[in-house]
Amino acid sequence: MSATGFRVGGLQPTRTVEAATTQEVTDVIQAAGRERQAIVVCGGGTMLETGNPPDRYDVELRPVMAGIKEFSPDDMTVTVEAGSTLAELNGALADHGQRVALDVPEDDRATIGGIASANAAGGLRYAYGTPRDLILGMTVIDGRARRLVLGGKVVKNVAGYDLARLLSGAYGTLGVITELTLRTHPVAESTQRLVFDFDRVEQADEVRAAIYASGLPLAAFDLEAEHSGNRERWSIAVTVEGSPSEVEHQRSRLAELAGAAPKDAGNGGRELRRPSRYEFAARATVPPDRLLPLASTVSDQLDEESRRFLHGHLGSGILRFRYLGEDAGSAVSTLETVRACCRKEGGSLIVEDRCSQLHGVIDAWGPPPAALPLMKGLKRKFDPANILSPGRFVGGI
Repeated sequence: MSATGFRVGGLQPTRTVEAATTQEVTDVIQAAGRERQAIVVCGGGTMLETGNPPDRYDVELRPVMAGIKEFSPDDMTVTVEAGSTLAELNGALADHGQRVALDVPEDDRATIGGIASANAAGGLRYAYGTPRDLILGMTVIDGRARRLVLGGKVVKNVAGYDLARLLSGAYGTLGVITELTLRTHPVAESTQRLVFDFDRVEQADEVRAAIYASGLPLAAFDLEAEHSGNRERWSIAVTVEGSPSEVEHQRSRLAELAGAAPKDAGNGGRELRRPSRYEFAARATVPPDRLLPLASTVSDQLDEESRRFLHGHLGSGILRFRYLGEDAGSAVSTLETVRACCRKEGGSLIVEDRCSQLHGVIDAWGPPPAALPLMKGLKRKFDPANILSPGRFVGGI
């Protein structure tokens, strides 16, 4: 972080404003609208490089309001201010044996508002979904400085447009989230992460299909790859939760399906932090049954160092990888090749991070979807002055 704020896409804000209340957020947006200044909303700064550089970046807005406003253990819902980190929230809920079942890197920095804005989730999405699935309601200040209360505070809400889902994953281009109501889940009595290793991608894919077809209630169903020289290792990493007897039953059944005993990887998976140098980090999404073939193709495009960062989520068809090196031309070529493979498989690829030399050279989102005119229409409705993260989202939104 610079002296005056986080850099985004190589740009630095003119000023940083901390907002401790929803009214302060409203005041900042009203002032920016009058002065035609562009705002980028920053929580913990863990996902700011996803997307394209903003067209303008005048004000860094940090919603710092934090804390639980309402918690209903019996209804299993919690209302929390957007500046709370995921670690803070789950630390408080743990006293009641509950949690918000999300897992993101750097959960001690990542804020609930930022996680929702990016719809970010890790391996637990297999059992519990993404933020979009856990959010019951939210309070948002849009680009017109209107306070919008979306959804509700109970699991069964009235029928109508689910605008909370629209704001989840909009990357701050439609409004600033100030408060959220989320579903909670019980903290598991017992948790194990089991890893099954395979020498060939075809073996791993056969076991993946068998596990998926088994219907076991897994918490996470992930892929890890570790390649060194001519040796390949494809690993299926499975998280199982429940009572000790339930966990033991799932462990035995998984070993039967894999044809081998698992390695116990403890309670957590591999956390991949940002490497010291790289050209870009990307997230590819394809139908789940095409993930391992895609991973094999991507591996062939990467050097040995880059292959260390290949991992994904088998149940949702998400593959993450990093291309390391110093040659921007090769990085662009690799990205285009993998993006074409994703499109061929009926999927897509977005760039989650990249080095400064690639800003303005590659589009983080790729070819815009057919729904782009509709998306632009929504942007005009929520942010007609185009002051919220202009140019950061798909198609230059």
